[in-house]
Amino acid sequence: MADSAALRPVPEATPSFSDMLLVLEQYGSDQDAGGWKSAGPGRFPSGQRVEWMGLGERFLADTTGAGGADIVGLKPATGAVTLSSRGDGTFDDDERVLHPPAPSPSPKDLWTIVDTTGDGRPDVVVLGADGVRLARPNEDGTFTPPGGEPVLAAFGHGEEAGGWLAEKHPRLLADTTGDGRLDIIGFHDDGVWVSLQDNEGHFAEPLYVLDNFGVDQGWSSTEEHPRFLTKTTSEGAADLIGFGPQGVVVARGRGDGTFEPAKLVLNDFGTDQSWTNGKHYRLLADITGDGKPDIIGFGDQGVWVSHNDGDGHFEQAQLVCRGFGHNDNAGAWRVDRHPRFLADITGDGRLDIIGFGGPGVYVARNLFRRFRTR
Repeated sequence: MADSAALRPVPEATPSFSDMLLVLEQYGSDQDAGGWKSAGPGRFPSGQRVEWMGLGERFLADTTGAGGADIVGLKPATGAVTLSSRGDGTFDDDERVLHPPAPSPSPKDLWTIVDTTGDGRPDVVVLGADGVRLARPNEDGTFTPPGGEPVLAAFGHGEEAGGWLAEKHPRLLADTTGDGRLDIIGFHDDGVWVSLQDNEGHFAEPLYVLDNFGVDQGWSSTEEHPRFLTKTTSEGAADLIGFGPQGVVVARGRGDGTFEPAKLVLNDFGTDQSWTNGKHYRLLADITGDGKPDIIGFGDQGVWVSHNDGDGHFEQAQLVCRGFGHNDNAGAWRVDRHPRFLADITGDGRLDIIGFGGPGVYVARNLFRRFRTR
């Protein structure tokens, strides 16, 4: 078995992030910091920095449309609450309630905040038993819990809505056509389904578009095999990217909601290279600001990045931060207690690392270095 970036130490690598700094003694897994838990990385596979979460979990989202990354928590007794970003890498101490608890919420419901229409205003999106529900913001910035009929009777965890399971069937929100509106992409047992959003904000019935990336093709779970949708090159449409057994697999987007056959582009970050859902995170994000997503892996020794070379392929991974990792000397971070994210929390256009550790919220600033060995 080849050495994996999850396991191998690279002493000569140049760290590209600052050391971890505790910025908030709340929202941590320790009891003094709130006793929060995490359901693991499979709850938020999106590729658009859209985080799906359930009751009792935390994520980051722009709750106002101002471009900041705020902390959001789903408290069963209180509802959705937020601590606003101050724009300097820290957060307000006082919670603001976004909306009260939804009536009869299901522990299977998944919840997020994202601008679905491109108008600069965030929406609440819920994947419920009967399908997809939406709520637009009120004038005071709060939300009324989504009710009434779903906007799409599909992609839900009820049988009539397709029987989509969080542990097996990732669902994404991403623009597959380039019109600025987010479509819904789902990975079911048989492969990929897409529901396009029209100019009126309506979602079409899902279409089956690719016989890959599904359970039947060996993508056994959401957590073991994360899947994303984003542009891997500066030109063209959004592509499907998945972390399969052998490594990173890409299916190029055609710009109409369909995709070309999938191809293996990197022999790393897969289960064959010892990246496991019980210990490691794998994400996609543009770390360097060149408009193309890089691969980020939270491994044993810390945070690894595989830089996008510009044509949709990826270079060998390099260690960029010696924190937020599974090993004791990297912080002893655990996927069931310590979610980690990438977001711009200072407004400088660079993605920083934000982790919810035991005592609270930690931040590592992006130093904007290219990821190369000395």
